[in-house]
Amino acid sequence: MQFAKPSKETDPYLTLDCGQFQIMGKSIAGVETIFAIPQWNLTLDSGRAPLFAVHNDYLALTHWHLDHAGGLAHFLSLRCLNGLKPLHIIVPPEKKDQTDDFLNILKKTAESELSYITHASTENISLQKEMSLIGIPNFHCTPSTGYLITQTKNKLKKEFERFSEAEIIQAKKSGTTITNTITTPLLAFSGDSKGEFFTTEAIRAQYLLMECSFFEEEMNVQKIDDYGHTHIQDWKKYADKIESEVVIMTHTSQRYSHKEIEASCQKHLPKSLLDRLVVFR
Repeated sequence: MQFAKPSKETDPYLTLDCGQFQIMGKSIAGVETIFAIPQWNLTLDSGRAPLFAVHNDYLALTHWHLDHAGGLAHFLSLRCLNGLKPLHIIVPPEKKDQTDDFLNILKKTAESELSYITHASTENISLQKEMSLIGIPNFHCTPSTGYLITQTKNKLKKEFERFSEAEIIQAKKSGTTITNTITTPLLAFSGDSKGEFFTTEAIRAQYLLMECSFFEEEMNVQKIDDYGHTHIQDWKKYADKIESEVVIMTHTSQRYSHKEIEASCQKHLPKSLLDRLVVFR
């Protein structure tokens, strides 16, 4: 178990190095959630609009609570200032029309040429070659969505691995299918959600960003559930089902210190999960 550490470039935001990509941002319950992945040209939620995020052309909002979406106006303003192309804004389908209405009013009120294209999260969004984003179920108290980023590649079938290049070309010309299409779930993001998010395909993603808002032993768990959030007991319940190589705990409440969060995780979670856990705090 470890805590992500701030870097000089993003302080007070955090940077997590995931090899082929980086996750930059912050997630504090009720305050601000934003995750920018520059290598994928993608930002997930925007409680505020830090400069390192606004150059990403895709912004996927899980829901419209303002600690997750309040930065949108500033996001658009900074892109306008820098002459960037239209921002692709992805939202839950139930909020698509309201989002369009809000942005139209914002343009008129601000008297600004804001540039954007809105999408429902039910669309398959192509981020770049081989990389796609799609909405997946989450379980919050308002219309919302989780997100899954996948990579699709064509892999040579095993029976052709020993063929020469000329033989492979000939087989392809003859109409033989020589590859299999392999889709890999790379990253899943819960946004705000109850523990049932652990029952979705998200648990098979290589990287899983999942909320855990509360850690106190004596809490009204039903009330937490009604608000659409997750308690450490929910993590304990589903711990053995999580297949992800790296599990990133997000959206912890500021009422808890690092020591309190660590002690609760150590108490309730198995070592097999603790060894893969990063607290984004």
